[in-house]
Amino acid sequence: MVLSKYLIHWWLVAILAFVFLYVAWAFLTKVGVQIRNKDASYKFATYKIFDKWIGSFLLAIFVARIAFVLQQLTKVYKIGFFLLPYAKIHGHIYFLTYYPWRLFRINEGVDFILLTVTWVVLIVLWFRSMANKVMKIESSNEKLKHELLGKWFWGVIFLIMASIFSILGLYMYTHS
Repeated sequence: MVLSKYLIHWWLVAILAFVFLYVAWAFLTKVGVQIRNKDASYKFATYKIFDKWIGSFLLAIFVARIAFVLQQLTKVYKIGFFLLPYAKIHGHIYFLTYYPWRLFRINEGVDFILLTVTWVVLIVLWFRSMANKVMKIESSNEKLKHELLGKWFWGVIFLIMASIFSILGLYMYTHS
């Protein structure tokens, strides 16, 4: 594989993704705490950053899986459809054998390009509310708003980088 010549192992990429995620969490936590100090109605919790990141990943991977399945429609028709999530074949019970349940078999493949694009778009959309809250802070100190928006921007950039390195690590792991 071409990537393995430049990046030794998939787990090194995963560690790099974790570092980016931690830096993003640190930036966005500072922004969230300062917003909460200025506006008590803002319900900020540090775990929500990670929850939104993981939630956006799960939604993005589902979209990418559906896209992959739609690209393989001839194979989908050969497998068939069944209402129950299991099938009894020759006395054995198999789960997620037929569509639409087979969508949950992520190990069969996903569209990695769509996964990346969807994840980035969802991150920007889900963290846009934090930037809007910064803009609405009643403050005569425009320098504070500018500083908070800068931290928010870099936090989102580091989240996007963590996402890209996570996908790269996942791609390397599945294709090694």
